[in-house]
Amino acid sequence: MELHAQVSGDPRFIPYIQVYEFEALIFAGPDEAGDVLHNAKLPTDMRAELRNCRTPEDLNDGYDTCPSRRLKRLHTSYDKVNHGYRIAERIGLNRIRTTCPRFGDWLTRLEGLRT
Repeated sequence: MELHAQVSGDPRFIPYIQVYEFEALIFAGPDEAGDVLHNAKLPTDMRAELRNCRTPEDLNDGYDTCPSRRLKRLHTSYDKVNHGYRIAERIGLNRIRTTCPRFGDWLTRLEGLRT
């Protein structure tokens, strides 16, 4: 809200600063990631990475432990361009929104513009 007030008073300007990488959203669906990557162990490993986090959005805590590096460490052939969108499609926007509430709230605000 503070950024909105400083940059613009226009209600159509809805800033969103994603404090994590795209791969944090992928952590919303460990089973789907395992399916797309044909890796049966991956869902268990991803859940272990999330054990100390409230949401996947809280997973980004350092250069070596950011979501993309975690995922790459768990599945070395993971490629954001080739796999990321396929995993996200399988997870579905509804689950990503509920599992990643900051992202979900931003989308809800954007959707409110059409009313």
